[in-house]
Amino acid sequence: MRYKSSKIDGFRVFAVTGTNTVAFAIDSSIAKMKKLLGFHAEKEYTKSNGQHVRVTVMGFKVFKERVEHPIAGGLYSTYDNPIQSFVWEDFSAYPNSNYTYHFTPLFDDPLNIRRGQTVSIKVKTEQSWKAMTIAFSLTGV
Repeated sequence: MRYKSSKIDGFRVFAVTGTNTVAFAIDSSIAKMKKLLGFHAEKEYTKSNGQHVRVTVMGFKVFKERVEHPIAGGLYSTYDNPIQSFVWEDFSAYPNSNYTYHFTPLFDDPLNIRRGQTVSIKVKTEQSWKAMTIAFSLTGV
């Protein structure tokens, strides 16, 4: 399915869901790109046991001003080290599940971050379909 958030303070989020993946594209006004560092991302959902969860997404990219010696392959919170792209994918979704993602633009300087207004988008992943096996019998051709 395809989804689109409301436009909030110059930003809008688009999403496309599969069974285990959610792909995002963030649209920004040109004015809002000034001093934009990236986006803090959060994922919100309810577990199968009914527990409500809201987690900060982790990433690989860091600002050298915040992490002088990053660990290769290490994961860092997007709260301080934002997603530095207008596209992003979550490969940890489950089929036929509801999620709300929150994207907060971060501005100015890595050591003095100013947070913009959060843009949220609700999505539902696709149902998983079991493959069907059809046997054909060719006789007397």
